[in-house]
Amino acid sequence: MLRITKVNGMASTDSTRDRIVAAARAEFARYGIAGARVDRIAKAARSSKERVYAYFRSKEELYAFVAARELVVAAEAIHLDPRDLPTYAGQMFDHFTAHPDRHRFIAWGRLELPPDTKPAGTDPLGAEQPFLAPTDTRPADTDPAEPSAIAESAGAGPARGQSAKAGGQSVEAGGQSVEGRSGGRGLSPYRRAILGKIEKIRRAQQAGDLDPSWDPVDIMALISQIANTWADQSEITSLAPQAAADPTLAARRAAVVRAVSVLFPPTQRPGTTA
Repeated sequence: MLRITKVNGMASTDSTRDRIVAAARAEFARYGIAGARVDRIAKAARSSKERVYAYFRSKEELYAFVAARELVVAAEAIHLDPRDLPTYAGQMFDHFTAHPDRHRFIAWGRLELPPDTKPAGTDPLGAEQPFLAPTDTRPADTDPAEPSAIAESAGAGPARGQSAKAGGQSVEAGGQSVEGRSGGRGLSPYRRAILGKIEKIRRAQQAGDLDPSWDPVDIMALISQIANTWADQSEITSLAPQAAADPTLAARRAAVVRAVSVLFPPTQRPGTTA
């Protein structure tokens, strides 16, 4: 049975919406937000320009929706354990090395969105979650770092002109206001997710698992920068096959993990030996 959902109040088969979202992700990754063309997205999705605008009011709104889906994918692939930050950095390296289009998608948003709407979670708070997103409507006591919780924010929002209730909050369509347990903060799922990671790092410091002299925000910034070094510096990456003593991708990954290990050594777990 074909399941029908709603995007901005418009009935949509999953296949139509999914084709539009997939085509939009490829278009944004290749051309950026300004360079992306809705007619190309519609053609690639085997749909029409009018239908795309029926689901998404603007190209920026479409980017935000796709970005929400990208956060879910990243959250499922990259897991933060504050006691083992080298592994976290390795997972981030693996994710964006295997999916350079996802990194380009993120990079375009970082470059093109104005400072007051820059996707939450970009530098310096962590490059693995740098997306602009619809207003978060999850309960304020939901763990923001859990992929299952984040995923709820990647679905269709309320219809235009309507308001939605979720977790004791009142959310006006378009994310104009948020009330309830969030105290009117209206944080995006991305900002909440990265703040959740920072808080996990802070708790690990309090428990003695990480050096407390570091600011948790700096820890997130440094790890993200190290993990994404090769994705961000294509000119050096292109020289590695000729200039590196070991030109393999495994060597680049090992360097990332080693660098993070020097800064933030993993905690020795009970029952293990050094």
